[in-house]
Amino acid sequence: MDRKTLLKGISSRLKKIRLELGVSHEKMGSYFGVGRTSYTKNENGETFPHLCSFNILGNNFGVSLDWLILS
Repeated sequence: MDRKTLLKGISSRLKKIRLELGVSHEKMGSYFGVGRTSYTKNENGETFPHLCSFNILGNNFGVSLDWLILS
């Protein structure tokens, strides 16, 4: 899997999680300790989320890292 495909998949799943939680970009960013702009870049596929974000998703929201990264 190439970088672009991986980033596209992760970003679409981040959006799915945020919408299921019913929170704003700003609120989702606050969960990860980043601002709205940084989180939005993650969700738009412009940048990869920080490794700590994956940990937070797994531990606090029950998100499978296999699903987030490999689906």
